[in-house]
Amino acid sequence: MSAISLARLLDRAPAGVFMLAPDVTRQQVSTLCRARGFYFLVADCTGVATKEALLHVLARDLQLPTHFGHNWDALADCLMDMDRVKNSGVVILLSGLDAFARAAPSEWATLRDILLDAAVYWAEEPAPFYVLLAGDPALLGSDLARVTAM
Repeated sequence: MSAISLARLLDRAPAGVFMLAPDVTRQQVSTLCRARGFYFLVADCTGVATKEALLHVLARDLQLPTHFGHNWDALADCLMDMDRVKNSGVVILLSGLDAFARAAPSEWATLRDILLDAAVYWAEEPAPFYVLLAGDPALLGSDLARVTAM
């Protein structure tokens, strides 16, 4: 797994999904996002073990539109249609997903695919799109580049 510093990532690295190193705090991410003009969203998925509960948390914490359909297709659509961030870019921090990945591995795989597809979509847009996964890389993505503090 390769590594990139948080500052370097936010200096316009290609869109993508990344593992956040344990030494990088939410406050550090927030501070750098604010300094660089990024829209910063955090979803704490701690304790979530079902698709329904996860979609509820994501709808609330990612401020998805009221018409969000609470299914995978709707999530994909919402992640690719985030008009409010088109001028600034977005950083999404997802934490607490370890329990979900253990309890529902096939659903986790679907979510991961949706996040990766959204990153591919955003790579063609002028605004950057980064998803940071905070958790166990063995469960969430040992193949993903790691974002470090330095």
